[in-house]
Amino acid sequence: MSEDILKEGLRIQSVFKDERTLDLSYIPPHLPHREYEYKILARVFRPLLDDPGSMASKATIIGSTGVGKTVLVRRFCNDLEKMCKDRGIRLYSIYVNAQEFRGSPHIILTEISSKIIPNFPSRGFSSEEILSSILKALEDRDCHLLLALDEVEALLSPRGLKLLASLSRLYEVSMGLKQRVHMILIVRDPKALRSLSAPVLETLQGYVLDLHNYSRSEIYDIVKYRADLAFKHGTISDEALKLITDICVSSSNIRWAVELLLKAGRYADSIGSRMVLPIHIRAVQQSVVYSMIPVRDSLRNLSDHELLLLLAVARISQFSPEEAYFPTGRVEEAYRVVCEEYNLEPKKHTQVWSYVKTLSTVGLLEIKPSSVGYRGKTTLIGLPIQPELIARSIEEELSKRNFRYE
Repeated sequence: MSEDILKEGLRIQSVFKDERTLDLSYIPPHLPHREYEYKILARVFRPLLDDPGSMASKATIIGSTGVGKTVLVRRFCNDLEKMCKDRGIRLYSIYVNAQEFRGSPHIILTEISSKIIPNFPSRGFSSEEILSSILKALEDRDCHLLLALDEVEALLSPRGLKLLASLSRLYEVSMGLKQRVHMILIVRDPKALRSLSAPVLETLQGYVLDLHNYSRSEIYDIVKYRADLAFKHGTISDEALKLITDICVSSSNIRWAVELLLKAGRYADSIGSRMVLPIHIRAVQQSVVYSMIPVRDSLRNLSDHELLLLLAVARISQFSPEEAYFPTGRVEEAYRVVCEEYNLEPKKHTQVWSYVKTLSTVGLLEIKPSSVGYRGKTTLIGLPIQPELIARSIEEELSKRNFRYE
């Protein structure tokens, strides 16, 4: 029986071409709108290729969550390691997320040593001894280490600061020898670096590269590029891509975008849809960005007509799953229909618009100006929540208030 179910499940057509490309650990071959920063890193680390050992190359990457710090560094490190190999330069490119290792210097150094010295007996050795062993191995094998240290904030405890100080001394003890340790620090907040002493900071940070937040058009380009990698041609609508862009533009968080693509694709597959539509994005949005619990709490605080207006938008969203936003006139028309169903006199335009603004302020509606394709200027209204869920919750709330649906 279970085997038959498995076979039936495998026969279902998927919207995905390569779901693996939406894993957060995946490093895409191209990084749209980070080409300039990539070139800067190439210039900073050029001495490693042109004259290995002549100097230690260092950089610090700064930027908020989701702006591509980690993927930029990992893409660059992978490419540089390959280029070094092609030129006969032995380079260990090692990425370490300090947060994953609980900011423990000993665990971090053990992780680094395991990549350079297989079967290294880390137990019984101090952090300083492990560090010395790493340096000796690099010297004995005529190798170089490019260490990418992410989430540096996790190292701002006293023991973590001791590790950073030790790393800074690498450059002092290597005087007269080849410079074999190169470093990239990755931090979210530049203020975090103030915990470092001036000499340590001056030694470690190197070239500082501040990644700007993505613009709306840049986010759309990235979302489309990642969708093209992951989905079969024609299986995700442009409206869905634009909706993901709208959701992520305020935070500039591409991780949200990638996760929305993945979860919406899986949701579309689960219900047998051959295309990912805005309604599928809304269906998974709560698990990525929102929670339904505060939404239900918010409904209790709304007036009757605010509930009816929200229900109208939910109804339109259900009936038009291929669209993410609707013009104000269409929303008002649906609102009047809902008022009639619940035997209430609809409010005039000015009052309805006041409701829209209130619902937008509390995060239950999204509003934006119309773009090309609409006659004249109008405001577009969207629902940032799965319409079926919010409609059901609204109907339950109206029922508690003794409203009868006619």
